Amino acid sequence: MKNKTSPNQAKTAPKIESNSIVEGPGVAEETHPCVGDDAHVDTPELRSFLATKPDRELRAPHGSKSVSKTQLKLFKERPLVPLDQQMLEFARRITRPLDYGKPPLQSDDSTCNIGFNDPLSLQIIPDAAKFTFATLPFYIQNCGPGRWVNVMEDVRSQYGHYHLLYERGQFCITSSGQPGIMSGGSCVAIVDPVHEPRFVGSHAGDQWIRVYAYNDLRADIVFNLKEIKVTGNTGITLYFHRSTGEWRVWNRLPPGWWNLSEAASITEILIRGADGDLAAYFFDDIVVSVP
Repeated sequence: MKNKTSPNQAKTAPKIESNSIVEGPGVAEETHPCVGDDAHVDTPELRSFLATKPDRELRAPHGSKSVSKTQLKLFKERPLVPLDQQMLEFARRITRPLDYGKPPLQSDDSTCNIGFNDPLSLQIIPDAAKFTFATLPFYIQNCGPGRWVNVMEDVRSQYGHYHLLYERGQFCITSSGQPGIMSGGSCVAIVDPVHEPRFVGSHAGDQWIRVYAYNDLRADIVFNLKEIKVTGNTGITLYFHRSTGEWRVWNRLPPGWWNLSEAASITEILIRGADGDLAAYFFDDIVVSVP
């Protein structure tokens, strides 16, 4: 598992003016098919695989306001992924807490890099996102005793997935239908997807991705955003919601490793493509501290 640390030259994001309170982002009105990007190799095998994926999949993420009867019916009909005892325990720990009346656990802050490389976090995603499709329950990483960080599609979007792409190279599908990585002009099968370093690629630029933290007792807890690495060629827009109720935003963070220490004592982060661009955006290494 990779253990990445931020570079010394991490750039500090532009300071947000103290009076620049903004409204929270609205609900997207339309969706778009998967946008091509340099992290995928366009092959007949990949096109065939993508054609079998539903354009919209069931989502019932942590923190969603409600689930429709149709969604509930689809969820009940969806086949369950076999889990061993370790995975069952992990699933029990990450489920949304039911008791909201108790105070949060008292402990020291845990600082962690949500680097999309944790094998246990990848295993709980259906198929370990081996074909890059990350779906319910999306990526959830432990960040200290009884504390978790979830990177999920927000309810403002309806794509049902984002992509966990491979850092070693361009994703491809072998002639036998297995996930692979391009190497020397050939598609080489991936031996163990849960031990492959990953990064996030959105479905499209208008997709909203939400990041939040929770513990064994509360569905949402306050945390601090410290850094994020924006990759690829497009920038991102990043909103954060302060625990005091205000929304703040960096309208454009270009590719680079950003120091975002101004985003302290927050309850959630929302990310989408910058400047209304529909091209997919990419990020990695969200550094947070969770009390």
